[in-house]
Amino acid sequence: MNAGRRSLQPGAAWRKGAALAGCLWAAVVAQAAQAATRPNILLVTADDMAWEHLSIAGCKGVNTPTIDRLARAGVLMRNGFSGAPGCSPSRAALLTGRHVWMNEEAAVHFGGFPAKFPTFADLLIKAGYHVGNTLKSWAPGQWNRHGRTTPPAGPSFNQHTLKPPSPAIHETDYAANFAAFLAKRQPGQPFFFWYGSVEPHRSYDAGRGRRAGKKLEDVKVPAFLPDTPEVRSDFLDYFLEIEWLDTQLGKVIAHLEQSGGMENTLIIFTGDNGMPMVRAKATCYEYGLHVPLVISWPKRIPGGRSVEDPVGFVDLTATILAAAGVKHPYADDPARAPIGRSLLPILTSPRSGLVDPANAFTFAGHERHTLTRYNDVGYPIRALRTPQYL
Repeated sequence: MNAGRRSLQPGAAWRKGAALAGCLWAAVVAQAAQAATRPNILLVTADDMAWEHLSIAGCKGVNTPTIDRLARAGVLMRNGFSGAPGCSPSRAALLTGRHVWMNEEAAVHFGGFPAKFPTFADLLIKAGYHVGNTLKSWAPGQWNRHGRTTPPAGPSFNQHTLKPPSPAIHETDYAANFAAFLAKRQPGQPFFFWYGSVEPHRSYDAGRGRRAGKKLEDVKVPAFLPDTPEVRSDFLDYFLEIEWLDTQLGKVIAHLEQSGGMENTLIIFTGDNGMPMVRAKATCYEYGLHVPLVISWPKRIPGGRSVEDPVGFVDLTATILAAAGVKHPYADDPARAPIGRSLLPILTSPRSGLVDPANAFTFAGHERHTLTRYNDVGYPIRALRTPQYL
């Protein structure tokens, strides 16, 4: 009788197995739910652009309806600062989440990218993301010089070209390459894509801005530059390339909307460093580091806000990983850990202005061996930026 009752009761081994199966099933369900909710991520970088040269920022000489639309749908971050005032070092800071002086040879132009520093693109690939980029991600440099076997920003999609309206504008068809990237994504797979514009990098088609109907009087010349017609005309040429970037971004967004992924896509628009003018790019003055920053994520970020908190590139790295639910493998190793803070608490807050006064500062810098001065003479700098002071 007792034996019979025991046969009707689950044994210890059966209960243990059932519990394990239940845990595994719960893990599978949780993983599937996370995969369904993980955001797509679209990173857009201008090549050499100051923060104030957006129409939504009050610049009269430029028209940026696509970026303005993203800012209205999300957050205009008025105090975004690049990791360095030059492309390769700044982009390395963004990819690794570490300040330039922590990135060894990745902190200079035309250097290598040490394999011991995993990038957020590496980690997203391991987490199941479809990853790619078009044209300029980490450059210029030789990423495979120090044991790295894959590009720091993942595979490139550069096969599609177009006939640009100016010889100074690159022939890459950014939007068509994004569409080609999307076509290779598995159903339901989240993606990360880097639209790496090379506009508005020099050189320019001199006088094209004026020929396009732009007006010299719409240029606000910074006090450190001579206010002459030649300087104003140069700004108009620069503005025209910003508008090209904005138009191509509009086409990229159209592909994203057609795919049905807009609602759950974290979009970050910024610049790798400041504008390509004297006392701007390649210096740690305000116009060398202060870059545009717009962040949108319709599913999670309340829109129509303007935030004053200083934000560095290492914070963007932390934000991307946090949004994707990815933990950095060296989070506890000071020699390789990212050091930024996730901006999600600021971005998901309904507040504008200075949202987090306790963390209202960021750092940037320039290494001694990278391009800065005439004849490439070095000039190491470290910078601290608060809401009021540089």
